[in-house]
Amino acid sequence: LKEYFGEIESYCRTRGDGVGFIEYEGKKLSSKFGFLTDSTFFSFFDFPIVKGQRSNLLQSPTGAVISERLSSQLFGNDDPIGKTIKMENVDMQVVAVMKNIPHNTYFADADFICPFTSNISPYHLEALDEMGYGGEYMSFLRFNHNADTDNVSEKFTKEAQSLDDSIISIWFQPIKDMHLYDVNG
Repeated sequence: LKEYFGEIESYCRTRGDGVGFIEYEGKKLSSKFGFLTDSTFFSFFDFPIVKGQRSNLLQSPTGAVISERLSSQLFGNDDPIGKTIKMENVDMQVVAVMKNIPHNTYFADADFICPFTSNISPYHLEALDEMGYGGEYMSFLRFNHNADTDNVSEKFTKEAQSLDDSIISIWFQPIKDMHLYDVNG
């Protein structure tokens, strides 16, 4: 995106999804919800990290950030950092524990944040694209301070329409307005 649209400083795509189970040493928890994201997630959102290092989170395809709630359910009072959990039969290493995400956010109740590059089948990015679900994720853009977002919206729409003529328009909405205002008026 940054190569095509100079007004964009950085971006982060996210997709909320559940996993059938998460397991650690025979303890199996079912139906957990979380997000697959780009590695830029924690530079966009300042959810507190209570264990582990904030730098370099989500850089490894096998690194998982889990909530305090999930940490307590799986590990009790033990330190989870560096431990391997199974998510959908994929080994993921706990690299950090985040505070439970507040209910008044788009990411409410997420028990894990994992990179799109993880292999949590069928939810990793390549599988989503192959199944035709590539566009079904929320994208967050950080614009340069002098960016004209209406102009960028027009450019985005034209580019998207050249790839898919069923697209009518693309618009941007400030994150602070996400839950307050419907984008359609």
